Amino acid sequence: MEYIKQIEQNIYLVSVPPIINVEIAKNIALQLDQTIENSQEKIKIINDLSKCGDTLTKEIKDVITKSVKSHEGKIEKSAVVGLDRYQRIAAKVILLISGRTNIKLFENIDQALDWLK
Repeated sequence: MEYIKQIEQNIYLVSVPPIINVEIAKNIALQLDQTIENSQEKIKIINDLSKCGDTLTKEIKDVITKSVKSHEGKIEKSAVVGLDRYQRIAAKVILLISGRTNIKLFENIDQALDWLK
């Protein structure tokens, strides 16, 4: 199944499904690897988590963290949409502590797209 699609020049939408397990997370990471390898420039990503709810286990988060770290410097900007209020608070704390300024949280895909352009 395709989880990543190009929506504009060098802008990709990563759609996380409602039911996600470690194998699906690894598949998404592999698709992201391939997308980055095929790009001549740094890419921009919208991570849509609106459908996955609370299904992100520690193992899945570990796969995502490893993938994000391996792509550092290859992704120009990354936007995250679809977080509930509590997830947004936790994500904001993590971003603040990490000092990452190329990742932002948004309410919807249109807002994220405007920021990425």
